[in-house]
Amino acid sequence: MAPIKLPGKALHIIKYIALGLGVVETVLEDKEKKEEAEVSPPIEHLSLKRKEVPDEGQ
Repeated sequence: MAPIKLPGKALHIIKYIALGLGVVETVLEDKEKKEEAEVSPPIEHLSLKRKEVPDEGQ
């Protein structure tokens, strides 16, 4: 297959579009991860809340 020869400006436009799509994809993934974390906190965080307090008599 022969490589496709595009004008220089077209390559720059394609690069900017790809960069923009990558940014949008990253933002959407981060938003989904944040929503999942808010719905169900990890077990590690729950165990930190259950720390025992030493008795004053000891």
